[in-house]
Amino acid sequence: MKQSLMVDLDDVIVNNTWKDQIEAFLGHELDLSKTEYILEEALESRKQEFYDSLEEYNMYKGATLKENAFETLEKLNEKYNLFIVSAFESGQLKDKVGEHLKNKYEFIINHLPFIHQHQIIFINDKTALSFWGGIDDKLNNLGGCKKKLLYKAWHNENYSEEELKKNNIIMVSNWQEIKKILLEE
Repeated sequence: MKQSLMVDLDDVIVNNTWKDQIEAFLGHELDLSKTEYILEEALESRKQEFYDSLEEYNMYKGATLKENAFETLEKLNEKYNLFIVSAFESGQLKDKVGEHLKNKYEFIINHLPFIHQHQIIFINDKTALSFWGGIDDKLNNLGGCKKKLLYKAWHNENYSEEELKKNNIIMVSNWQEIKKILLEE
């Protein structure tokens, strides 16, 4: 029987969708040395204005896959019971959550044609699910996994080796590393 594997979409499979949208809205790059804050905090008093602007915008239109993600995911899909697991709603989108989910769903099926609709899960609390393994850019989303791969992102670089080891987490920087760990072990 195949092991189950959860893979996050944003900033793991897809390049910096939220970061890119916030930078485009603000008109400048974010200072990524400030890794303690939540991405949306960079918006300060313009947070609601930003979310209002997203209501009519598809952040997945023109989004790209991370390098080697397609090939590695295709092979992982053969070896594991693979699920793409992504947040159900995005912050303040309120009435446009359905449109946002449709955009995410269409991105997945158009860019990862080997993924079937039954392999896509939208949920806010990923710890409510149990998987053998997980790949995510947020540490707390890996709570329901035995094998934990934390995809390196601007907001999680400050974890110490000791902290990662204590939590049985492997930090990965790209899909080549994931391939070595999950396909070549």
